[in-house]
Amino acid sequence: IPNARNVFQQATLIPGVPSDRYDIGGTQGHQEATVRVHGSQSADQNFKIDGMSVNSPFGDGRTMGVYLNDGMFEEVSFQTSALPAEMAQGGIAFNMVLRDGGNQFRGFGYLGGSTSGMQSYNLNDELRQRGLPEAADLIKLYDANVSFGGPILRDRLWFFGSHRYQRFDQYEAGLNPDGSRPLDDNKITDLMGRLTLQV
Repeated sequence: IPNARNVFQQATLIPGVPSDRYDIGGTQGHQEATVRVHGSQSADQNFKIDGMSVNSPFGDGRTMGVYLNDGMFEEVSFQTSALPAEMAQGGIAFNMVLRDGGNQFRGFGYLGGSTSGMQSYNLNDELRQRGLPEAADLIKLYDANVSFGGPILRDRLWFFGSHRYQRFDQYEAGLNPDGSRPLDDNKITDLMGRLTLQV
């Protein structure tokens, strides 16, 4: 499925969960989307990491205010109905469970991307006649994600780390007043580390 690697777009795979932003393979500039369920408002989202609320304190709280590294999660669960009393919102609830190290050294990696040569160009004479001089055009898109974890002290202390680098650059449709093409460039870097201690 040509979907983006983030929790918002993963939620749109649930039947009956529409989004305000459909991200085809990461082409929405890594922006957060809002999702709804059962007629809820887009502000009715509840985000938790290991059960701790991480909704942002600004605006109506519909976002987290941070970008997440998919490699740092062991699993992500979505709850769309029968929400418990501790959730103030009535929409969709996200719970992201963090990975941690164990008694064996383990790691994984992900690399994905695209270039302009992998995208079709749909600007035709009809669109030009209607006033569109240039269509949107992908420059580059890639996502690199590596994670590694293991023991520091066996059965007592473990570590886990994950690094993700995402890049998305494209030319927007149309032209600037000076005749140049408008550039939409996006870069997100995330580095996460975790220590887990058995008391």
